Amino acid sequence: MIQVPYINLIKKYKSIRQNIKINIISSSMSHSFFLPFILSKLDLNPPKDVTLVSDYALGVFILSLIVFFCFINVSGYFIVQYYIKKYDIEDKYPKFKKMIKYYERMSLFSIAIELSLGLVSLLIIICGSFIIAGIPFFFF
Repeated sequence: MIQVPYINLIKKYKSIRQNIKINIISSSMSHSFFLPFILSKLDLNPPKDVTLVSDYALGVFILSLIVFFCFINVSGYFIVQYYIKKYDIEDKYPKFKKMIKYYERMSLFSIAIELSLGLVSLLIIICGSFIIAGIPFFFF
């Protein structure tokens, strides 16, 4: 019988975990989502001498990026749900039945959050565009 050297794996895991903790603590920002991380890496802060229109365009770009990521996430949830039902994964792999049920419950919650975030971002874009253009509408 071949034994796996668990001690070496545990030591390697602990060293990787230690490095990750050190990197997170030493970095100036840490996030639990990818969008703020991506935005911080893109360095989208406008220079000080930009006009109001350029600043507004950057804000619209960031909100559009949020809406785009929300759309991709919701589409991914629906695609995964479709494949779970189509290929009947619950019956093929009964070990994962509990995990699949948990995913289905959590994905409904995630879809609700993503849709609300996307709709709020779209409303901000639309309302801001009306305000900048000087067109009166029923909110103001």
